[in-house]
Amino acid sequence: MEPIVVQRKRLINIIDLNRAKHIITHDKALVGWKRKQIESIKKASTKALKVARAGKQALLGVHMPKPVSYEDQYNRVLGMLRMDTSATIKLDANDYNRYVKDEWEWGNDFANSTAMYANVKVGMKRKRA
Repeated sequence: MEPIVVQRKRLINIIDLNRAKHIITHDKALVGWKRKQIESIKKASTKALKVARAGKQALLGVHMPKPVSYEDQYNRVLGMLRMDTSATIKLDANDYNRYVKDEWEWGNDFANSTAMYANVKVGMKRKRA
């Protein structure tokens, strides 16, 4: 498909909205991550103490990946668009998917990492087969 031409200001507004949703989702996931991490450490510590008190070797390990924010990706694109003096911007299909549909290359990783810690509906849509 040929690139499309969109109004720069409208595109900025769409990406701003997508970024705001991303930040909210990430922030909610961080709260859940912190809570679940603390709970897991308490539970693992209790079990390890019981083992140690029984005179056995206790192993204590908790690995919970911290949700990653991709806000910088939005900020870079927004910064570039705000610096551009054109009234319109050309988007190819990949740009359209990222900027308008909010379907970035890292989208599934973000959705998976945030879903682990919060019952948050992420703005990612499943691709149709």
